[in-house]
Amino acid sequence: SSVVVLATLLQDSAPVLIPPTALRIDNGGNASVLLFEPSDGDTGTVVEVPVTVEADRDGRLIVTDGLEPGVEIVRTGAHALDPGQTVRRFDGFSN
Repeated sequence: SSVVVLATLLQDSAPVLIPPTALRIDNGGNASVLLFEPSDGDTGTVVEVPVTVEADRDGRLIVTDGLEPGVEIVRTGAHALDPGQTVRRFDGFSN
């Protein structure tokens, strides 16, 4: 016989969730994200940061190591950027 157990770990802070489109996987299977480091207003550079993630039952990715809450990461298109590249923060489309 088998059972399915669902457990919830209570912690002091909310988990850091990232979209699957933010995750970069190298040929060795190592996961990372690109962190946005602002330098002048909305302009900055991206830095590759290794992360450890787990998928929850809803398909979201929970970062268990490597990121602190509140940091800015590249959410979409991380695969098209190189670490150290200068980028501009996307704040939406202007009318």
